[in-house]
Amino acid sequence: MRRDDLKQTLTKINSDINETKIDRAVHRAGTLRASKTKDTRIDINSFLSSYADYCNRVSFYSNDEKKILEILGLDSLTNSELWSIVLSADQDEENLRKSRIDFRRSLDAIIIAQKAVPRIINLIAHKDRNVFDLKRKDRPESFKDNELLNVLLIEDHNEYSSPERISKLMASITELYCAVAPFYEFEKNTLSVLSIDSGSDKSFDFLGVAAGIKELRN
Repeated sequence: MRRDDLKQTLTKINSDINETKIDRAVHRAGTLRASKTKDTRIDINSFLSSYADYCNRVSFYSNDEKKILEILGLDSLTNSELWSIVLSADQDEENLRKSRIDFRRSLDAIIIAQKAVPRIINLIAHKDRNVFDLKRKDRPESFKDNELLNVLLIEDHNEYSSPERISKLMASITELYCAVAPFYEFEKNTLSVLSIDSGSDKSFDFLGVAAGIKELRN
């Protein structure tokens, strides 16, 4: 998984946890006692919507995204067996005790993720690349005429690019950039490679004069 993909996945996971309030649902479910009173039914209904919303979101995750959930210890949150005891009409006290332990572990995983994920996102962020974000109001004046071109080199499963394929990509981008330089009156040597990232595919961020980069995108 490329760094950008990992960042997007972690951002999605963090948002889904916070927006669905699944942490509150897990906490409530884990503190339920064996009871068949009307109040308990209301308590169950109060967290059931959060659980359903979270499960629905995770159902659209890719295999790689679900793998990240597993690494973070959050994969149990959508496990129906975890919730079946408190949602069952037949609630045995011993089963509830065991389920509360499982919910406690799940809640611990959520708490750790809520603290760690934002820090990991900040750690893996492209610091240099963020400087060239066109939406940033504090973009340095010296970079106002520069833009980024992201090129993704697709690789099949368990197949890797040869040095020749990568060098051809670099040469092609350079040739195209140099070809449009005379038309927009900028120096040909103004193209640079800002970052290279790899995972299931490889990506390259090229930095150059805005006019030339826009032509390459077209």
